[in-house]
Amino acid sequence: MRILAVVVAVSTVRFAAAEAPTLAVESGVFSQYVWRGMLETDGPVLENSVTAGWHGAHLNIWTNQDLNSVNGRRGEIGEVDFDAGYDRSLEKAVLSAGMIRYTFPNTLTAANTELYAGAALKMPLRPSAKVFFDAGRIHGTYLTLDVSHTVPLPPLAESATWSIELAAGAGWGSSGYSQAYFHLREPGWVDFHPGIGVPFRFGKHWGCTPRLSYASLARGPLRQSLVPSAHNFVAGVALGFTL
Repeated sequence: MRILAVVVAVSTVRFAAAEAPTLAVESGVFSQYVWRGMLETDGPVLENSVTAGWHGAHLNIWTNQDLNSVNGRRGEIGEVDFDAGYDRSLEKAVLSAGMIRYTFPNTLTAANTELYAGAALKMPLRPSAKVFFDAGRIHGTYLTLDVSHTVPLPPLAESATWSIELAAGAGWGSSGYSQAYFHLREPGWVDFHPGIGVPFRFGKHWGCTPRLSYASLARGPLRQSLVPSAHNFVAGVALGFTL
């Protein structure tokens, strides 16, 4: 979904599907909202996420809410995304597929739909690739290649653990994608998105994760397009609860 450049999402790949139903809720405040290298909100935002999962299938609802008036909608939700998908765990890889419906209440942006498919390898650095096919108004393709690594840290207490999650990746866009978002006809690399998170776990259910990420548009022509800023650091913290 649209949090690729804000959270270190690739570092949370799960290599085994839970047998019992799961429910995860997360709420976080971040300094900006950046999506695939493009600055959407140049100011603080509140992001909420609810994910239900069972036997590899998941349904996620994610919202983004402006906390200042830079876009003229302080306190209003500007985006609601719905992600339905399935992860298949194999001996050496995890395969994934699904659909995301992007909606934009309180804005003039039309809703859109993407289909996606990907694979994550069970090996050092957990290399992964995921491709998004536009199924609506854009008719473009976006591919992201990512790696990640988790560094366990000594437990803080008997029921409190923490670690460092490192991730980095790059996105590539087709000619249709580049035309829709940057008014350019040629395909090519779109963005770079490294990041770091320090998740804290308290008992079985609660977690808190400070995060810092960097998002950069990859090519000069993209940086000279209508995008407000080509280089952005995003900092924030998220609180989560899992059943």
